Amino acid sequence: MSREIQENPSDESPTDKVFTCKICGKPFLWTTGEQLYYQDRGLNPPRRCRACRQRRKLVTGGGADG
Repeated sequence: MSREIQENPSDESPTDKVFTCKICGKPFLWTTGEQLYYQDRGLNPPRRCRACRQRRKLVTGGGADG
């Protein structure tokens, strides 16, 4: 428990958030678990829903460079 407080001392605990996909315009849920995963790896929040991210990976070959 103290580990969580030390890692995120000034912020409230994350809660599920709803974003709008920049490709299809549909709302998608960004769960607390996903937020922690992104935070641990220093990633920015997603801008695309899961389906559009998967579609993009297929088109670009799965790399983040494409």
